[in-house]
This record gives sequence, structure tokens and C-alpha cells, in this order.
Amino acid sequence: MKVFVPKRHLLHSPEKEYKNGIYRSYRESPDRIEKIIHTLRNNEKFSIVECEGSEDLIKNNVHENRMIQLFKDINFKNYIIPDTFNIKRKSKEPIEHEFMLGSYLFDTATPFGPETYNVLENLLYTIKQSIKYLRRNKKNAYLAIRPPGHHAGYDFFGGNCYINNAAIASSLLKKYGKVAILDIDYHHGNGTQDIFYYTNTLYISIHADPAYEFPYFWGYEDEAGEGEGYGFNYNIHLQKNSAKKEYLFELKNALEIISSYSPTFLVLSLGLNIYKDDPTGSFDINRDGLNEIGILINILNIPTLIVQEGGYNINDIGKNAEAILEPFNE
Repeated sequence: MKVFVPKRHLLHSPEKEYKNGIYRSYRESPDRIEKIIHTLRNNEKFSIVECEGSEDLIKNNVHENRMIQLFKDINFKNYIIPDTFNIKRKSKEPIEHEFMLGSYLFDTATPFGPETYNVLENLLYTIKQSIKYLRRNKKNAYLAIRPPGHHAGYDFFGGNCYINNAAIASSLLKKYGKVAILDIDYHHGNGTQDIFYYTNTLYISIHADPAYEFPYFWGYEDEAGEGEGYGFNYNIHLQKNSAKKEYLFELKNALEIISSYSPTFLVLSLGLNIYKDDPTGSFDINRDGLNEIGILINILNIPTLIVQEGGYNINDIGKNAEAILEPFNE
């Protein structure tokens, strides 16, 4: 399997984030991807492709141009989190970029730094390289990519996410056929839902109950899409401490929906925080369970682009990624 890695991801490395009243070390660190790549390099089934180029984010097709232009114009010397948020979405904005971010950011755990935009343009280039490969070869591919993306919506960002990698990939793939998106991160992909909520792109998210878990205000089962998108948005939430049996039951239901949709391509938002020892999750799914999840999804026999989202157990993340990815090599 080809593994596409944005070479510049190391340049985005905040030291701290503010979470639940605690100023703590930043969890979405470069080590996450570095550990995964180190493990996959030692497995002959995987071929690493390091991507160095840039693409203009203004032409991303899924985010509001004003938000992306702000990202591009920012010139911070340090990592910044605004202290004031535009919760009523007023059209008026302050002059300074530090405060303008408050019109788009929805949490205090997503710092914007001096190299963040540079890294995001490298992400877009990497996504496009993986799309070219998938489209031409009809073979599965893995985007070992960070920062993650599924919490970034049309005109908002947060949850350590700035642009929505899976949504951008899906939008590009839609030019060549039907696309289904399956999100198996522990947390609901509120950004992906937001981007496709009014479209006939199938989006299914299996996640922890948002009544108890981030992002709290999105991800409930009655959110089914609107207008043209009604009936194409599925939220399947599980209670804390759910075991493999419960998870696989819901996964099989989701896969039946995807099969009936008959997509040309599948985009899989892969969250390794469903692992039992992840510090941000609570599910009781071991490494063998991750492998079973990979086997079941691969049975669909749909060319699949696997996009890395969460996963914060640094010691185990490489082996966990390997376990869920190996079935896609068959």
C-alpha cells in the first residue's frame, strides 16, 4: 500500500493547548505520524511517499475563502489562541488577525502558529498526490497526515483541525464518481458533517455519544441532513466503555448502508483513538479488534482512501495503524 506523508508536518508543533481548564502539553504532536511511519517502513507491504510540494488553499473547494485568506495572511511569531469568540457569527470583524481568528475557531485547543499555513498548503498537495494515485490505480492508499481534519467545517475550525482533509479528498474524488465517507474516529466529525450536510454525499460517523464527549454540540442521531442531503447523514453513537462486540455490530450496519449506496470510492476517516488505551477515548477495543475493523471495511472491495484523524497513544499508535491497515493490502 502507498503511504502518503506531508513532509512539512513537523513544522506545526505547538507546545501547549488549553483544555478543560488545564494548560497542558499539546497532544496532536508530530510524534504521532513519525511513530506510524517508523512502524510502516519496517513492513514490506507499505511504500512511503514523502510529499514536499504546496497547493494554493484558496482553491480548496470546501472551506469559506475568507477563513482561508485569514490563515494565509496571519503573521504570528508564536502560537496563538484567541481569547474572544464570535458566538453569534456577527459579520463585523476586528482588524488584528489574533482576534479575527475568534470568528472561526470554536475551541481553545487549536493554536495557530508561524508555520501552520505553510503546513496546510503541504497537506493539500499531499492529498492531491494521493487522489491521483487512487484514481489511476484503483488501489487503496493511506494518508499519514496531520494536523487532522474532520472537526474543521465550511467556516469554522477546532479540535486540532484547520482544514478538512477527508472532505477535500472527497470533493476531489466526486469529479470521478460517487463517494461515501465513513468516519470511525472516537469523536464525531462535526466538520465533515457540516460540509456535506446539504449534499447527497453519504457520510456515516460511528463515535462516542456527544452528550458526554467532544464535540458535544454535534453528532446526534436525529441529524440526518437537510434539503438535497436529507437521508445521507448518519450518526451512530456508542456509550462510554463500549466493547468490540457493540462496535462491530454498528460497523456492520454502516457497511450495509455504504454497500447499498454503491460508491465508486470510499474515504475512511481513521481515528486510532477507538483503541482501548487511548488517553482521549473510552472504548474497549484491542489491537485485534482494530484488525477486524479493517477486515470488515475492506470486504466492501471499494477503492479506499484512508485519512488519518485522531489517535494519541504514542507508544502504540504505530502498531495500531499497522493492524487496521494491513487488511487493505490484500
